[in-house]
Amino acid sequence: MELTLENVLPRLIRKSGLKDIELAQKIGVSKAAISQWKKGAVQHPDYNHMIKLAQALSLDTADTSLLLHSAGYKMVKEPRWSDNHPVVMVYQTVPTTTTSIRRPVDFFGRTRVLEEIFDAWNRPVFEHIAITGGKRSGKTSLLNYLRDIHHATRLRAKQYRDWLSEDLQWVYVDFRYAKTLSLEKLLRHILAELSLPAPDACDLDHFTEIIEDQLTAPAIILMDDIEFGLESEALDQRFWNTMRHLASSPAGKRIGFCITSRQAPAQLEARAAELGKPSPFFNVFERKTLGALSPEEAEEFLTHMGITDEDSIWFIDKLGTWPVVLQECCKIRLNAQKYEEQNWQADCLALKETYAYLFS
Repeated sequence: MELTLENVLPRLIRKSGLKDIELAQKIGVSKAAISQWKKGAVQHPDYNHMIKLAQALSLDTADTSLLLHSAGYKMVKEPRWSDNHPVVMVYQTVPTTTTSIRRPVDFFGRTRVLEEIFDAWNRPVFEHIAITGGKRSGKTSLLNYLRDIHHATRLRAKQYRDWLSEDLQWVYVDFRYAKTLSLEKLLRHILAELSLPAPDACDLDHFTEIIEDQLTAPAIILMDDIEFGLESEALDQRFWNTMRHLASSPAGKRIGFCITSRQAPAQLEARAAELGKPSPFFNVFERKTLGALSPEEAEEFLTHMGITDEDSIWFIDKLGTWPVVLQECCKIRLNAQKYEEQNWQADCLALKETYAYLFS
């Protein structure tokens, strides 16, 4: 059974013998709130309410931990006790602010872009996609989602997973990683991701031959921060022309490319020419530019993080809906609640200077 509030809470309430109205009075919430928790309709309930709920139900340490985990929180292994009730030290699942988002359950928004990309990959011949945007706009997080959503085991309620009509193979290339800037190591990496054997001499000729002869399933090759690969001396014109050859689905193979860059495909094509390695590879892409979230997408994220309606309205009104800014704001607000700090709004407004390039 999945560890969710709707699966855990009804059993704990039955065990206590309390009626919903009695429980609501003990906690200081409405009866409707109890009903919503039992149905799993609130994805990220307030953690103070969860503590009061555990105390009202007279839960022992094990059941308190179970309740908190089902609501998305964690409890220290050895809680302190007061008046026969555990004083629970909890921390919320805080937003990701320093790295890209890895788990689909933590990814919000981008609905239209996702629909357009997956539609391009549900066709008999794959379209090739270029995802562009400034730094910290969410390009790598989107690539992670594209690759991982289809087999994710933990999802939010109503989070869609069945985007594709068939299983695909996925190759992820991070051009900020030194290994990918070596031609042979890069070719071996791609073959390994496709579960194909690498020859002793892994040059472009042998690489292409293996792809054409042995690739049996459709594949998407994700190339992150492609401008760094373009600058590598080891990846010459012949390499990029080989990628263009694969993009044409040779020998009936279905291969799609999805690249990310701060630059538009036309700029990449021009830079390739400047570097003496012009290639038609860079003119096959349909561009998708990442902007801010829609207000509805931003509200969904903020609600999930346990931000009140009042604070959500303030965030969106004062700071807009860029994901990284909202993530930082949530972290500031949640820490302010935890440590009873009052200057959180000033700290949030200071983010306008930090991320001024997003607002220009």
